[in-house]
Order: sequence, then C-alpha cells, then structure tokens
Amino acid sequence: MTRTPRYRAIDEHLRRLVATAQPGDLLPTVAELCELFDVSGVQTIRNAYEPLITEGLVGVQMRPRRRWFVQRVPRVNP
Repeated sequence: MTRTPRYRAIDEHLRRLVATAQPGDLLPTVAELCELFDVSGVQTIRNAYEPLITEGLVGVQMRPRRRWFVQRVPRVNP
C-alpha cells in the first residue's frame, strides 16, 4: 500500500479552504498546519503551498512575517 505524501494531504486541505474563501483572506500558518497534520517540517508546508502559489490562487506576504493569503478563488465549471 502506498501512502500519500503529507504535503499532498495538506495541499488538498488548502484547496478546500481557498475554494470557500474570499480574496485577501489569510490562510493557516506553518505552526497551525504542523499541529493540524502532525508534521514537524516547515518544508513540508511550503511544498504544499507551492502549487497553489504557482497557480495564482495563493499569494505570500513576507512582512512582518510570512503569511499566505487567498489571491484568487478558482472558478467552478458548471
């Protein structure tokens, strides 16, 4: 049996959050996601956010500390 990588489970969770959010809404922090998914690696969280950033769904605020926010909500095809 093959286990799904942790970052993929986090990616799916983030996609559900983005789909129900508004542009500008803040997304969970690294600490919040580490606790929720019982992971200790910051890189795991960044790997989960990376495809969302590449797709333009999520943006990154670097100051005063790194925070991710909804940049665009995906369209649902009828």
